[in-house]
Amino acid sequence: MSSIRGNIGVKYLISKLFLLALSCSHFILHAGESKDLESMYSKTEELNLREYMQRVVDYNESVQGKLLGFHAARRQRMAEMGTFEPTLVTGANYADRRWPQASIEERTQGWANEALNAALNGEDPPPTDLYPYIGEERNRRYSTDIEVMTPVGTRVRIGARADDIKRNFAPSPGHDTRFSGYSTSIGISVEQPLLRGLGFTANLASLRMAARQSEIAFQDFRRELMKVVSAAEMAYWELFYAQEELKLTKESVVVAETLLNDSQASFDAGRGSKLDVLEAEAGLAIRRSRESDAFLKSIEAMNQMASFFGGVPRINFTGYIAIDSPVSEQVEMSYESGINMAMRMNPDLQRASLLKKQEEIKFRYSKNQRLPELSLTAGVDLAGHGLDWSSANQDIEKVGFPAWAAGVVLKVPIWGDVRKRNEMWAAKLRYMEAERTESNMLTQLRVGRDTSEKRVDANYTTARSLERVVEFREDLLDTRMQSRDVGRMDARSVLEAEQDLFVAKLEQLRSEVECQRSLLELQLISGSLLQTRNLEITFGALDQSSSDWVRENERKTPGMEYRVAKITHLPAGEPVEFGGDPAGSPWLGFSWGKDNDREYSSTSYDKEINKKSEEKQTWFFPRRISRRNKP
Repeated sequence: MSSIRGNIGVKYLISKLFLLALSCSHFILHAGESKDLESMYSKTEELNLREYMQRVVDYNESVQGKLLGFHAARRQRMAEMGTFEPTLVTGANYADRRWPQASIEERTQGWANEALNAALNGEDPPPTDLYPYIGEERNRRYSTDIEVMTPVGTRVRIGARADDIKRNFAPSPGHDTRFSGYSTSIGISVEQPLLRGLGFTANLASLRMAARQSEIAFQDFRRELMKVVSAAEMAYWELFYAQEELKLTKESVVVAETLLNDSQASFDAGRGSKLDVLEAEAGLAIRRSRESDAFLKSIEAMNQMASFFGGVPRINFTGYIAIDSPVSEQVEMSYESGINMAMRMNPDLQRASLLKKQEEIKFRYSKNQRLPELSLTAGVDLAGHGLDWSSANQDIEKVGFPAWAAGVVLKVPIWGDVRKRNEMWAAKLRYMEAERTESNMLTQLRVGRDTSEKRVDANYTTARSLERVVEFREDLLDTRMQSRDVGRMDARSVLEAEQDLFVAKLEQLRSEVECQRSLLELQLISGSLLQTRNLEITFGALDQSSSDWVRENERKTPGMEYRVAKITHLPAGEPVEFGGDPAGSPWLGFSWGKDNDREYSSTSYDKEINKKSEEKQTWFFPRRISRRNKP
């Protein structure tokens, strides 16, 4: 009995050595075929997850595009500050005019008298523009003003004017008939809207819209960075999966070739059947076809992975190999904490909230524009006159000759301002639409969070179960290989066991990849994907760290250092305060604040949404419109 076991052990050892020899011969015979990266590219580069993702963060063009969009929105926000920038207005004009000061009969008679007197005295005849019958004036006027618009709608203008006067008539009795002089004045004028255009709501609407737009652009950048990081990590795991699939198919081909050689040798020796040989040949053909498909999948996965950092393997002549394997761990999760985290950090929800604020700004502005146009104007001037500039200015200092003016202008549309009324209704409906969109976003977030948590648990359980399946299939294949060596098992049974092991290994690896996918989806919903990878950044920090990058147009994205996430519980930390666009003016020194900022929490937000859905929403709108809105 012991001799029989010894013979079986020797035969098993010989079969293993024969299998190894065939494996080596296989790779030698197929070295010229393009089933390896080394045969397609001049060099290959091994990348771990951190190195690869750092390249993605540094060089992904989609993320850089959103970063440029953020800075474009910031520039537009700064441009809106020009509304309150003081403006210098200066000008000069020249006037040459003549006009009659008497009827044609008087002018003709007067000229005839003067001509007669000149003839009697032996003088030249008088000119046709004889004073006082024809007035003549040539003036040069110069003006300089400083205009400024205030946040409450006040338009202030401070300026000075100077006139160089030349005319042929005296401004008052006792002057020469041909008078030349200089007139100067300084003054201030104010125009203040009293209804339409009054206050911060009307005059800061564009500025507030631009500020909200810059915050929306910031959330767009965060959302794009999250999407790219998530997709890039999945591309890395898909490449690892494709490489492992190719590796397993190669091993499967080696096993099929070994069985074919054994079956052929047994048939030649008269110990096997032709059917056994045919089954082995069919199994080998199937596995070689599968190897070709797996190789194509690995190339596709490698190209997809390289595209995230701008690499093109065929142009760079460089192949990439993923060396880190996906390993899932048990993750502790809290649904309520996750929802609160998502309310504060989910970029889609933040964006929806900012869009709603924009629509609210538009509606408040349109409501102000429904008021009648009533403006108050006032001004004061100090004037002086002299034979030169100096005497004219001294006249202002000594006397001044103050001139006061005040007035009121009222403008009311006859038909009830059809345009503004309908614009306000449109703004109201857009605000209601934005509010519904935000509410629906929160509902989808809650549902998605629950689904993602369940998917994470299910994938983790599946991965652990398939590990035991792989162990069983490996033992089964070893047993059938031993039985095959002693002639107790045909090739078909061994090929079936090998096929089952191949499928089990791929399923187990796929389950690990799906665990990573579900974790990424959960972090995307929670908005914490960047936080767990050390990529989260505040509004002000992003603006400051990338300002030089925008001006210098560098290739590498600045200020981000990727860190491999080690997740054992979610949420992994406290919500991050992103900040926002600072509310202030560099010229006037005022702070216009933020519009109805709300701290999100699950309970308070639900109460607010439910309360608004029960109300008839008459607090925002004029009484006449609210009556029309009644059900």
